[in-house]
Amino acid sequence: MLVPCSDVLAGQRPLWGKLVCKQKHNDAGNIVQYKVHYVTKGFAQCFRIDYDKMMAPTSYLESLWAISHLAASLDWDL
Repeated sequence: MLVPCSDVLAGQRPLWGKLVCKQKHNDAGNIVQYKVHYVTKGFAQCFRIDYDKMMAPTSYLESLWAISHLAASLDWDL
């Protein structure tokens, strides 16, 4: 999520980064999927200033399908 510099708390600084765009191809060489990631410059971070925990939250579509299936079959609210 991109944050305006005015929203950054005092004593902290935003991490700069860039967009990495890739194309996924199938065996025939046709473009199947476009992927875009925002990558921060992690080498510019200072421990206990810019971060104190390292994590990269990711999820798989299959996990979402499984949770949705459980919620629907067990009548859960999501």
